[in-house]
Amino acid sequence: MNFRKKYFLFFLLFNLSVFSQSNPDSLISVLQKGKEDTNKVNTLHKLYLTYHSLGQEELALGYYEKYIFLRDSLINKENAKHSLKAEMQFEYDKREAIAKVHQEEKTALAAQEYQQQRIIIYSISGGLLLLLLLSGFILRGYRQKQKSHFEISKQKQIIEEKQKEIIDSILYAKRIQQSLMPTDKYILQKTKALQKTK
Repeated sequence: MNFRKKYFLFFLLFNLSVFSQSNPDSLISVLQKGKEDTNKVNTLHKLYLTYHSLGQEELALGYYEKYIFLRDSLINKENAKHSLKAEMQFEYDKREAIAKVHQEEKTALAAQEYQQQRIIIYSISGGLLLLLLLSGFILRGYRQKQKSHFEISKQKQIIEEKQKEIIDSILYAKRIQQSLMPTDKYILQKTKALQKTK
């Protein structure tokens, strides 16, 4: 027993012995009024002790049984409260754990989506870079082709001019030769004249 309970018990027994000798009925009525207080367990226990000290064992036993019943029901209520509190705490912890798992899943999913987006962005950027390089090579090849086509057409034009000059000079030489050579008519006449002279 702790000090307060010992002190209370001593005080109660002392007062009971003094008070019960002078007026035992008034002590019982005071304790029975206390039965209506909020702390009925202590009141029932005091009544039990009072009747026990007065030697009224039947009444003491009745109050003792009520005291035990009320104490046990309060203990059961406390246990039920603790059990309900523990159950609610368990449900809360379970919900928190589920929420945490869902949040971790969402975070992992968001990280995975972010990673996929980065991969897509890098892939598109790489593809565009390759397309740009390919376009540069195609443009370079096209410009080289245009340059060589221009060179070829220039050389073709030079060749055509040279060919025209050659043909013109051949024709000119032919005219000169033809002008220096006797005509067919002249050769026929001379051949006929030679034949007549023979």
